[in-house]
Amino acid sequence: MRGYRFSSLLFAVLLLGAPTGARALTYAVTGDSVDLAQFCSDLFCTTETLTQSSGGVASGSITVDGGLVDFDIDVTVLSFTGSDNGVTSVSFDNLNYQASGLTLVGTPDDFTASGLASVSATLTQTPGGASVFGASPGVNLDCEETAPGTLKCGLVVSGFNFTVDIGSPALTRHVPHTIDLTAVPEPHLPVMALTAGLVGLAYARRKGMN
Repeated sequence: MRGYRFSSLLFAVLLLGAPTGARALTYAVTGDSVDLAQFCSDLFCTTETLTQSSGGVASGSITVDGGLVDFDIDVTVLSFTGSDNGVTSVSFDNLNYQASGLTLVGTPDDFTASGLASVSATLTQTPGGASVFGASPGVNLDCEETAPGTLKCGLVVSGFNFTVDIGSPALTRHVPHTIDLTAVPEPHLPVMALTAGLVGLAYARRKGMN
């Protein structure tokens, strides 16, 4: 009987930790990469000076909380090759894109959200060396549920504030690009704990009856 009383207390505690009402839904980004990246001498990309050579692999999370959207996305590498002002390659390594409190337009399974993001990376030019890169470009996240529990998204990154100076004397280049994303809901920890607690409750009841 002692085991039964203990498991009843555990069950009550887990119920208190379980989600009540609408809570934030976090999606885990499962893959995909940068697409449609440009390296341009002007904001409107009428002239491209280098060509995308790698789009890396994307990971991270997207959170929908009521009418707001947050995201934290990592991309392994975005690189370009060619010839521009004495530079033959440019690589952005370990990119991280973050934004919070973007206004959701639409529904949680078909929405857009726009605003400013913070971007960090390690920038490498050849010839040249590595340096820390930071930017705050405008972004537009467009997501649609294409299968139950699966979002397909495009994160469009403006080249307005995503710029890099290359060569000597330095020339400014704009780097607009789109990150293709596939995202699925992350399991909610309190729900997982509640399930585990129910299993423990059933076991403790059987032990108490013996």
